Amino acid sequence: MTALSIAVVTGLADILARENAALAAMDLAAAAACLAEKTAALTRFAETVASETGPWPAEVAPEAARLDGLARENRVLLGRAMAAQERVIGIVAGAIASASAPPAYGAGGRLAARTGPLALSARA
Repeated sequence: MTALSIAVVTGLADILARENAALAAMDLAAAAACLAEKTAALTRFAETVASETGPWPAEVAPEAARLDGLARENRVLLGRAMAAQERVIGIVAGAIASASAPPAYGAGGRLAARTGPLALSARA
């Protein structure tokens, strides 16, 4: 592995570190801004790995371990961000659905007031 190859590993690790910091802070705009650079770095990494022969030299081991840890953390943080976005979308979709519900009529044929959320308890 050449010095250029080590730089490719380091570059990808640095991008993942920035994205992970944004995801940990739930700054999804900053995380999304890393996407193009991350995609390019992943492409360079894949090309470098495919072109190399033989084992990686010992001096790349610390950076490879760092990259591995960052990639694992990235998977967890991306999952958390996607779950949060799904919840937000669900809340917005529910609000839209309730706001656009057809009017309901109560006893006596009058328009019933919207009462908002209702909680029921099975306690006696």
